[in-house]
Amino acid sequence: MGVFGRKQAYLKLLSHRLKCIECNNLWWPKLSFMDGKHSSIRSFALTVIDLLRFGTIKDVANYLNVGWDLVKNIHKSKLQRLYKRMPIQKIKYLGIEEFSL
Repeated sequence: MGVFGRKQAYLKLLSHRLKCIECNNLWWPKLSFMDGKHSSIRSFALTVIDLLRFGTIKDVANYLNVGWDLVKNIHKSKLQRLYKRMPIQKIKYLGIEEFSL
């Protein structure tokens, strides 16, 4: 269950895992609406990213009635795509949010 825009939606999907008869490797088939390795729907991921402009990860997860870790993973993937090619030599300042020993 999730919220898409202002509408609550349910996705019921019957999917079977596949198994290689030679190496016994198990995997889920890739579906056309899946985003990369993640099983979240692209439009849902975009909704999450939009909502994160106005609230925390916890707020967005509570609003969408999903787990905190799902929202965190979507946000982390977006940040990795945005800053994947940033050259370290050009960084002048580095801020650290949390620090523990």
